[in-house]
Parts: sequence; C-alpha cells; structure tokens
Amino acid sequence: MGTSLRVEKMRNVPTLKSSLRKMFKVKITKSAKKEFKKIDKKDQKVISIKILALKSSFTGIKKLKGFSNTFRIRAGSFRIVFEMLSEEKILKITYIRKRNEKTFKNIKS
Repeated sequence: MGTSLRVEKMRNVPTLKSSLRKMFKVKITKSAKKEFKKIDKKDQKVISIKILALKSSFTGIKKLKGFSNTFRIRAGSFRIVFEMLSEEKILKITYIRKRNEKTFKNIKS
C-alpha cells in the first residue's frame, strides 16, 4: 500500500520510560466503537494498527489545546482522540473521526 506515515517529535507529552509505556492499556468507549464500525474496512485496518501502536509508542501524538490530558494521533485521513490516564495506566479512546473542519468540535474531556 502507498500509505506513508510521518513521524513527529513528541511535544507536551509526559515523558515515560519505554518500560512504563508498555504498561498502558487501551480502552475504547462505546461511541468510538460505533464510529469505528461506520468506517470502511481499508481505513479500519489503518486505524487498528495505530491503536495497537499506542500501547508501546507515543510517537506522532499531539496534545489538544484547552485540555489537560487529551491527545490526538493521525491515522490516514482520520484522527483518533484519546485521554491519557497516567495514574491508571490507561489510554481511553474517545473519538475516531474523519478529519474536516468539524473534527474537534464538541469534544469533551
């Protein structure tokens, strides 16, 4: 496939040792699962790969302005929005949306 991913430096992301990164669990909200099911299979595969990569690497994530622990990562033309709950070692995926001018509206932390 001709999909290329650009790796960016982490900014405004809590520094974690690689051993701690592996301890994070990924949880997906019901609404994010519902959004995921509406996406075509090709894009679902790209999104699934990105979600699995979050368990061990925080490369390419960006903090959302105005939120204390909410981040986003690119997955093709989609954005995966998640909360980082450091104390519980959980990454809670709250939204999976196609990128457009309305993507980040109505996001609640």
